[in-house]
Amino acid sequence: MNMMWLCPINGLAPFVLGAGRIPCFPSAELDSFRSELRRIHPRLLMMFKANVLLGEPTESDLFADKAERCGMGKVPFSLAENKEIRFDTHSLALSACANAFIARLLPQAEATQLIDAMGPLKSAEQQIWLRAMQGWMRQGKHVILIQEDRLI
Repeated sequence: MNMMWLCPINGLAPFVLGAGRIPCFPSAELDSFRSELRRIHPRLLMMFKANVLLGEPTESDLFADKAERCGMGKVPFSLAENKEIRFDTHSLALSACANAFIARLLPQAEATQLIDAMGPLKSAEQQIWLRAMQGWMRQGKHVILIQEDRLI
């Protein structure tokens, strides 16, 4: 089963997923929300898989065999835990794919301007997500959607 999370990014260097992540369901509401945001700008709410965020701890070594690996099978954290998740290469390292993903985030000021200009959405759930995004962005944070694969 997959779980989707609306996540603030508290820092880019080092990369830090903020606490207070919001679970996003039902999926039909989320699909509609993402469609509306893509209509405004295709990169306004980018999605990434949690297990692809991780690289091997040896990733800083350019000659390491595993340096190009994007992702790991098992994620050593849970997005449901209400705490920051820091990718600082000491305990968690970002993959090359994650670094490329981060480089494609909209500039924070542009994303804030776009999200603040949005009007009311179709459902109460979507309004909650929109308000959360607006609040985080006004604090200078980027916001992404993360898919976490969960075993039942």
